[in-house]
Amino acid sequence: MHGESRLDQATSSMTMSTNNNERHLGDDDAQSHDPNANLNELLHDIETNIGDNEHEKLQHLFEDAEKPLYKGCKFSKLDFVLRLFNLKSKNGWSDKSFTSLLVLLHDILPEDNDLPISTYQAKKLMCPMGLEVERIHACPNDCMLYIKEFKDQHKCVNCGASRYKRKNESDDFDDDVTKNGPPAKMLWYFPIIPRLKRLFSNKKEAKLLRWHSDERIVDGKLRHVADSPQWRNIDHKYPEFGEEIRNIHFGLSSDGINPFGNMSSRHSTWPVLLCIYNLPPWLCMKRKYIMMSLLIQGPKQPGNDIDVYLSPLIDDLKTLWCLGVDVYDAYKEENFKLRAMVFCTISDFPAYGNLSGYNTKGKKACPNCENETNSRWLKYWKKTVYMGHQKFLPRGHIFRDKEDEFDGTTEDKTMRKRFDAFSRVENLKTVLGKRNRGANKGRGVDKEHGVDNGTIWKKRSIFWDLPYWKHLDVRHCLDVMHIEKNVCDSLLGLLLNIPGKTKDGINARKDMVDMGIRKELAPIQRDNRIYLPPACYTTSKEEKTKFCKCLHDIKVPSTYSANIKRLVSMKDCKLFGMKSHDCHVLMTHMIPIAIRGLLPENVRHTITKLCLFFNNIHSKVIDVEALDKWQKDIVETLCELEMYFPPSFFDIMVHLITHIVEEIKSCGPVFLRYMYPFERYMSFLKDYVRNRNRPEGSIVEGYTSEEVIEFCQGYLEGVESIGIPKTRHSGRLDGKGVIGKKAFIPTRDSLETAHLVVLKHMTCLTPYLDEHIDTLRATHPGKDKMWYVNTHNKELSSWLRRKVMETDTDETVNKLGQGPDFKVQSYQGNNNLLIYGKEISEKAKANAAKQTSVPRLGRSGWTGIEEKADFIWPILVEKYPLLDKMKNERSRLYIMGRAKRIKKAKGSETDSYELPLDAITTFGDLVRVEREMIADGSYLKEKDDPLVRVLGSEHGGRSRTVSEVIVDRLSAHVGNDYVIEVVSPNGMYPEPVDEDIPYSELLQIFLNAWLDVTVLHWFAMHFFESSNSRCAFFNPQLINAPLCKRNRAGVGKHIQDIYTLHSEKMFFIAPYLVGKHWSLLIVCPTYKSGYIIDSKRTGKNKNSYLLVSILEEVFRVRFNWHVVKCKQQSSSWECGYMVIKHMQEFVQYIQHDLVNRFWNEEGNFPHSEIEDLVLRLMPEFINKVFEDPTR
Repeated sequence: MHGESRLDQATSSMTMSTNNNERHLGDDDAQSHDPNANLNELLHDIETNIGDNEHEKLQHLFEDAEKPLYKGCKFSKLDFVLRLFNLKSKNGWSDKSFTSLLVLLHDILPEDNDLPISTYQAKKLMCPMGLEVERIHACPNDCMLYIKEFKDQHKCVNCGASRYKRKNESDDFDDDVTKNGPPAKMLWYFPIIPRLKRLFSNKKEAKLLRWHSDERIVDGKLRHVADSPQWRNIDHKYPEFGEEIRNIHFGLSSDGINPFGNMSSRHSTWPVLLCIYNLPPWLCMKRKYIMMSLLIQGPKQPGNDIDVYLSPLIDDLKTLWCLGVDVYDAYKEENFKLRAMVFCTISDFPAYGNLSGYNTKGKKACPNCENETNSRWLKYWKKTVYMGHQKFLPRGHIFRDKEDEFDGTTEDKTMRKRFDAFSRVENLKTVLGKRNRGANKGRGVDKEHGVDNGTIWKKRSIFWDLPYWKHLDVRHCLDVMHIEKNVCDSLLGLLLNIPGKTKDGINARKDMVDMGIRKELAPIQRDNRIYLPPACYTTSKEEKTKFCKCLHDIKVPSTYSANIKRLVSMKDCKLFGMKSHDCHVLMTHMIPIAIRGLLPENVRHTITKLCLFFNNIHSKVIDVEALDKWQKDIVETLCELEMYFPPSFFDIMVHLITHIVEEIKSCGPVFLRYMYPFERYMSFLKDYVRNRNRPEGSIVEGYTSEEVIEFCQGYLEGVESIGIPKTRHSGRLDGKGVIGKKAFIPTRDSLETAHLVVLKHMTCLTPYLDEHIDTLRATHPGKDKMWYVNTHNKELSSWLRRKVMETDTDETVNKLGQGPDFKVQSYQGNNNLLIYGKEISEKAKANAAKQTSVPRLGRSGWTGIEEKADFIWPILVEKYPLLDKMKNERSRLYIMGRAKRIKKAKGSETDSYELPLDAITTFGDLVRVEREMIADGSYLKEKDDPLVRVLGSEHGGRSRTVSEVIVDRLSAHVGNDYVIEVVSPNGMYPEPVDEDIPYSELLQIFLNAWLDVTVLHWFAMHFFESSNSRCAFFNPQLINAPLCKRNRAGVGKHIQDIYTLHSEKMFFIAPYLVGKHWSLLIVCPTYKSGYIIDSKRTGKNKNSYLLVSILEEVFRVRFNWHVVKCKQQSSSWECGYMVIKHMQEFVQYIQHDLVNRFWNEEGNFPHSEIEDLVLRLMPEFINKVFEDPTR
C-alpha cells in the first residue's frame, strides 16, 4: 500500500515512528540474552506516548509481544516481525517481495506458527508504534493551506482556485470535505513535538542529546556548532533557554528532488529536513537523526511561496520556544520543560533566496553585501559578474591602486559592516501565491539606507515570526558544497578550455577590450578567422594531456573518492560527469598536484592557494586565531585571480567565497553546515518511490515504516541500525590477521619513537603535552625553539610515566603513561584486506607472507624471524630443493628476497654460485638462541652472549660486530674475482645502466671501509625505487669533481637528461665525490632551494662545489643554498656512510623542514650509528643482491 490511498481525511493521521534506537557506539550496560527481554521497555515507551484512541491496538501489541512465533520458539511474534522489517528497510525490499518472503517463511516454519502472510498484515501489527502524520490540503497556486479557520473552505480565498481535482468545475460541494474528491495539492506534515518526546523517552538517546554540554571538549577551538559565538549569544540573550542544556538546536534544510530519478526533469518534490545540533558531530548529520518535518507535493516547486507550507512547522516551533512542552527524560528519569529553536538554515543558493526572501539574482545578488554588491554587466558575455574584491583588503594595500590589472579603476570602498536585515523587511508587504506574482514589487523603500526593498527583498520571510530570529548573526548559511562545485567546474573549464564550460572565448576577450584591460589579449582578425592570443591561463595540448594524465593515473584508497579515472576523457582532454564530492576531492587535493610544472608560476601558486583555502575550511577542528589569516589570504587570492583570469570567471559563486570565513566565525565548522548529508538523505527518499503514480505517498509510506523500524531497533539485540551506516573498515584494525603473524622485540629507539607518536596523537593527553612544554620553558628559559622540541620529544615518555605514578589520572592516561609492552605483534595480511575495492587474492596473500624481515641485532636483541615455516616451507622446497637439507626450521625462512644473480667475473671458469648455507643457518641459530636466553632470563647476563653460544668461545662475544660475522661466512665461499650484475631500475635514467660491481666492493659496507663510487651508485638505485616518485638521482659516476673540471659540458648534459626525464619530480639528489670525500647535494627547482650536506663542511660554502654552478646553469635557477648543519666525521672513511644515511632519511621523510628535524645536529658522527646503519641496510643488501641461493 502506498500512503494516501488508504487515507480519506483532509487532516488526518497515519502511523510512523522515530529514530530512537541504540547508538552504534554501544553501551556499558549489560544486555540480556533473551531476545524478548527489551520488548517490555519498548512497550513502556510506546505507552507513554500513545493516544487515547489507540489503547485497543496497544493491547493487541502487548499480546503479540508475549506470544511466541510458534510453540517452543525463542522469538515472539512481534520480535520476529520487527527483525524482518529491519532487513526490508535496510535492503530496500519492495512490498511484493516482502510478502513473498513472508509466505515462504510461513510455509517453512512449523504449522502452528503465527507469522503474518502479507505486508499489510505485518504493518497492521506495528500501527500502535507509529506517530502522527498530518495530510493538509493546499491551494494549487500555493496561496494558502486549508487549516485552522480555512479547513472547511472549498475554494482558495485568494485566487478562487478549487480545492479539489475535478474534470468539470462546479459549485456543488459536500459539506464533508473528504467526499469531494482528491485534493488539488497536498502537504504532509510530520509533527516534531511527539517525535522529540519519543527521542527523550529512550535512555541512550536522551543521554546523547546532552553531549554538547557534558562531553564536548572546550578548549577555544571550533569543533562543534556549540563552540560558535552564535550559540553562546542566544544562551546569553535568553538565559532561561540557555540554562536547560536539553533544549534543542535545529538546523533546517530544504531542496527540491526529482522522485523519478532521471525519467523526468519537471517534477519537483520539496522535503523540509531538520538535524539536531545537540548530538555529537559524528551523529548529528547521520540518516537516523535527520527528521523530515514536511513534504511538499509536486510537480511544481513552491519557490518563493514556500512560506505557505512552512507555517505548520513554524507554529510548532513558536510553541516550543514560547511555551515549551512537558517531556519525560528517560536518562535523568524526570520531567522537564523542553524548548527548541532553529539555529540556521542550510540550502543551495536558489533555495537560500526562497527561505530568506532575498533576491539572489541580478546586480545585488550577494545577501551579505546587499546594496553595496560590486557587480558589472558584461556587454558581450551577457551576464552579470561580481568583481572588485579589493574592497575587502585593508586600506593602503598595493592592490587597491592598480587599475589595468583589475577592472580599470582604483578601489576606495571598504567591506560593508553588518546591517539590520529585519529593518529591511519589517514593513514589507508580502502576498504569496503563483497568481499574485508581481504584487510584492515596489512595495517598501528604505529611504534611510537608500535601499529599494521591493527589488532586493522579495518578501518578509516567515522565519521572522520566530521571536529570536532577529538576534541571530547568521540566519541562512551559504552552502560550501555547491560553491566549491561551481568554482571547480569554472576552474577546470577555463584551464582545459572545455566547450560549453570555459569562461574564456571571443566574447570574454571583447569584454576585456570594452573594459580597457589586458589589451594584448584582444581578439585578432586573420583571414576570415579570429585568433585569440594565449593568456597566462591558456594551456597547450601537451599541458592538457599532462594534466588529464595525472588525474587519470591517480590511485586512491577505496571509498576515498569516486574513480577519477572514469571522469577523465584522455581523447578530448576534459572531465565530465563530476558530482559534488568529486569536485571536493579535486579542489582540496588533486588539482594542486596535477598543475605542477604547468602554467606560469604566479598563476599556479594562486590556484594552489585557492585549493588550500577549501582544504582548510573543511577541517574538523579549527583554530579561531587562524581565521583572520584565512580571510586575508583568500581575499588576496581572489584579487590575484582577477589579475589573471577573465572577468567572465567571477560569477556570484566565486564572490561568495569571501563570506565563508565570517560564517565560520559565527556558526562553527563547515562540515556541520553543508548539504552533503541532506543531499544523501534525499537520495534515500527517492529510493522509497514504488508507485510512480503517487511518488510523494510512496515517500511518506517508506519514511514512516523506517521510523518504526529505527525506533524498535534500539530494543532488539543484535540488530544493526539503518540510519547509522557501518563503516566498511570495521574490524580491520581489530587484530584479525590471517597471514604473516610476527611477535618480536623492537629496539628501544623504535619502541620509544612509536610510543611518542601515540602520545602526541591522543586527544586526552593534550593538557599533559602542554604542561610538559611549559615545564621545560620554566626550568630552562632562553633556549631556542628546536631545543624545546627535541627535549620534549626525548623526555616526554619518562616524564609522563612519573606523572601518572604521582597523581591521580583517568584509566586511559594511566595506561598510556606506563608505556607499551616490549613485545609487539604484527600481521602482513588480514581477511579483510582491500585494494581498490577488491579483496586481495590468495596468491597475493602468499606473496605478502613471503616478504619476511631479515634478523638483525639491535639494542634489545635479535629480531625478524618468526615461526611461519609450516606455511612457507613447501613453496621454498619446491623451488630450491637444496634447502630441504637444512635442519633449523627457522633459518629456512631467511632468503626469500628478489635481486640480481651473482656470477664470476669475465674470464673465470664458472659463473655458478651456491649461497653459503652455514651463513643462513647462523642467522636462524642466533634468533633461536636469543629467544631461549630471553625465556630463561640469562639474556642480560654479562658473561652469557648469543654470539658466543652460536659461534663458540673463540668469537669473543659482542665486541666483534655482527657485520664481521656475516662477511666471514660469505667471503669463505666467494673470492674477490666475483662480481654482481646490477641493472638500474626502470625509468631512473634515459637508458638503462648495466654494470658489474666487484663483490669485494659491496662487502665494504660491512667492514667500516671507505666506500667506492659503485657502492653509492648501488644504493642510489635502491633508494630511487622507494622514493614514491618524488625524487630523481644523478649518476654519481658521471658528476664527480674531476669530470666537472675537465668535461663540464658532459656533466651538464647528464643533468639536463635527468631533468628532462623527471621534470615532474620535486627533488633531485646528487651524491658528489671530490677526491676521496663524499658529500650530498639536493635541489628543489619548484621552491628554488638547494641543500649541501657535508660532514667536512668547515670553511666551505656553495662556491666550494663545482657541481653547484653546473646545476644552476642547467636548471636556469639561482638556488637559495643551505649548508646543512649535520654531524662531523671523525675519520676519513665515514663520509660514504653518512651520505647513504642522509639519502635514506630524505627519501623516507621527503620534506623541506628535514634540516630542522634531523640534520640540525652537533658533534661527531659516532661509530655506533654506523653499526646501526649497517644493520638496517644488511637485509636490503642481502635480499636485493642474491636472487637464487641454490645456483
